[in-house]
Amino acid sequence: MSSYEPDEEEFLYDGQHLTVLRGQHPGNFYCAHAFFLAQRFASQPDSSILKDEQGYPMTGFVHTPRGEEHKHEQLVAQIEWVLTRVLRGLLFRALRMTKDPIRIAVTGFGPFEDQQGDAVPHNVTGEFVSAPSRLRGALFGALPDLNAPKQPGLEVPEPLSPDDTVIAHQVYDPSYRLGRPVLLMGRVLPVDTHALSDDPQVSLTGLLQAFRPHIWVGLGVRKRGMPEFVIEEVSDDSGLTLLPAPRHSGDHQPTTGHPLNRAAARAFAQGVLELGGYSHDA
Repeated sequence: MSSYEPDEEEFLYDGQHLTVLRGQHPGNFYCAHAFFLAQRFASQPDSSILKDEQGYPMTGFVHTPRGEEHKHEQLVAQIEWVLTRVLRGLLFRALRMTKDPIRIAVTGFGPFEDQQGDAVPHNVTGEFVSAPSRLRGALFGALPDLNAPKQPGLEVPEPLSPDDTVIAHQVYDPSYRLGRPVLLMGRVLPVDTHALSDDPQVSLTGLLQAFRPHIWVGLGVRKRGMPEFVIEEVSDDSGLTLLPAPRHSGDHQPTTGHPLNRAAARAFAQGVLELGGYSHDA
C-alpha cells in the first residue's frame, strides 16, 4: 500500500466531470445526525469500529449531489466510484488491524422533504444502498488485486431487517497468506426519528449495535444545486436533541461535537492514488 496523506486543500479530487471536497459543515439535518451518532458509537470503549494509524475512527459520511433525473445512472455510477475508493483505503487498514472477518455497514436515506420544503421523492443514496449490484461493485472494485473466490462454508449473516442488503466477499490477505471474509450490510434509513432510535431493524444505532461493524460509511444527498461530492470531517449535534432520546429539533447551534475525523478523506485519497481517477476525466 502506497503512503499518501491528503493535503489541507478543500479539493480531494477535482476532475472535469466529478469533484470531491473535504467538508467541515455537515449541516443540521439527518445526514449530520447520522454522522454524529456513528461517531458517538465509535467513541465508546467497547466499540467495534476500528481506528486508522492516525487514530481516526473508521467512520465516514459522504454527501452526494441530488442529481438530475436524466443523469440518474451517471450519478449512481459516480457514487459507486467514490465509495469504492473510500472502501479501498479503509479495508486495507482494517485487514492489518484485525484477524476477524471484516464487517462493513453502509447506509443511505429514503425519500424526504427537507427543511425548506423541497421534496426528494427518489433519494439516490437509498436506491444505491438497496441495490446489491452496486454495493457488490463497490466492494469488489475496492480490492481488485486481492479478490479471491468465495470459499465454501463462508458464513453469511442474516439481515437484521427484510429490507437490509447483505454482501459476502472473500479477499486474499498476503500478510496471512489466506482468504479473509468481508461482510457488508447495507441499510436505507428513514428520514425521521426512527432513524435515530435504537431499533435494530430500522435505525443506524441499532444496526451498529447489532451488526458491530469495523467500518461505517454513510451516504446522503446535499441541497439541490450543489454538484460536488463532500466527504465530511466534522460532526456535532446541530439540530439534534439527545435527551431523553435522540430527535431532530430544528436548527439550533451545536452544544457538543466529536474530534475532527479524516479517516474517510485519507482513505479516499489513497484509493484514488491506487485505483486511478474517474474514467470520464481521462
